[in-house]
Amino acid sequence: MILILSDIHANLSALEAVLKEAYRKYDITALILLGDIVNYGMRPNETICRIKKIQTPAIANIWGNHEEAVIYRKYERFSSRRGAECAMYTTERLSPDSKKYITSEMNPSGFEEFTIGSLTCLAVHGSPDDFFWKSISPSRAREGYSTFDVVFSGHSHIPHYFETCDKECERKTVFINPGSVGQPRNLNPRAQYSVFDSENMQFFFCCAEYDIALEQGLYNDDIHPYYKERLSRGT
Repeated sequence: MILILSDIHANLSALEAVLKEAYRKYDITALILLGDIVNYGMRPNETICRIKKIQTPAIANIWGNHEEAVIYRKYERFSSRRGAECAMYTTERLSPDSKKYITSEMNPSGFEEFTIGSLTCLAVHGSPDDFFWKSISPSRAREGYSTFDVVFSGHSHIPHYFETCDKECERKTVFINPGSVGQPRNLNPRAQYSVFDSENMQFFFCCAEYDIALEQGLYNDDIHPYYKERLSRGT
């Protein structure tokens, strides 16, 4: 079983809840990490430290747009001033060990091709149109993916499963987004993740309860309250 995590966003309580539940319910043998470990939340260093302690090997561990922003100080593509300011805040508080993990243990390209058994797979934070800032959707998945059996993506913070076929309908591509561990946006505030049974080609979408109030209590006046408040709304 492969545990698929995306958009943790420095929410340590959510990550801990997901790991506890997933390893209790499933025989997890590998991980896929789809980016945005940091930012928005108040515990980026602690979250990275917890990820480093996971003994299960990662098949893919890619940057998201927030890793790109905080490492390269690229804030201009955030859609709001509060988003850019939050990334600046995170940049200044990342420890040297956290920066080293992001730059040396994660794939900075934002995408990675790999195989799982006989399956040809792609992990991408956004989409091949824009590895960091554009999400995959059914309307954008008709061409360019036919060489892959499974495409794993994040960024939207909204879980999805859909399939497409090539022009001759000889090959199917499955698209998976596990949703966001630490900043869900599908009106469900629980920590969201997916598990992939590659032997039986089954995907399980899961939600874990966590202490939202604890995470909200860590925010300070340097961060716009929007990021604190949305945790309880799942928006």
